[in-house]
Amino acid sequence: MLLRSEVLFVGCPCHSGLEYSGCCQPYHLGKAAPTALALMRSRYAAYALGAVDYLIDTTHRDNEQFNPHRAAWRRQLLAYCEATAFEGLEIVRDTPGAQESFVCFEARLRDGERGEVFVLRENSRFVKPGKRWL
Repeated sequence: MLLRSEVLFVGCPCHSGLEYSGCCQPYHLGKAAPTALALMRSRYAAYALGAVDYLIDTTHRDNEQFNPHRAAWRRQLLAYCEATAFEGLEIVRDTPGAQESFVCFEARLRDGERGEVFVLRENSRFVKPGKRWL
């Protein structure tokens, strides 16, 4: 599968300044993110790349966006990823914890149809119910 980053991004799509292979790629390939911040950055990169299975697999079942109909959810996410350019990520605040963490971030996105740039600011909650952050 050819991911969008292989065509559009020089470094990692999470804007860390690192190469993809040494940043988010290991998580996309199955390695557990060691922190909520690493998971958040890798999820942003997954949106930028269209790696929707990773997004689904790292969403907690209690999240309001969780959809038990995986195929439909997958199509919906893929359409969003294809219609959106992920132009920047800024970490505003990282509040780490052992089983619960919060990451406040601002994502700069461009709507592909209208060309409008908008900023999504979110304070995301991450939990670690087992060995993996969700």
